[in-house]
Amino acid sequence: MIGHRCSTVAQLVQFFLIIKCFGIFHSCSSHRFELYSSVIYGLYSSYAMRECFYDNKMHTLIIYDDFSKHVVTYRKMCLIL
Repeated sequence: MIGHRCSTVAQLVQFFLIIKCFGIFHSCSSHRFELYSSVIYGLYSSYAMRECFYDNKMHTLIIYDDFSKHVVTYRKMCLIL
């Protein structure tokens, strides 16, 4: 989750703890006050986890919170690469 408040992310994590699926749930978030490198790290780590699950023949689902924030991140990432 890019740009969300810490309390919003904590509520989502708490929800998954309550329904007892945290063993299969992974959360990557970057907050708007963090360095830009943290935002890129969150994006890369979500794809790395997805690849790990995919390689082990497990189902994966990545949910994006706001595409406009991801588009900006992708553009900046492409400029860096």
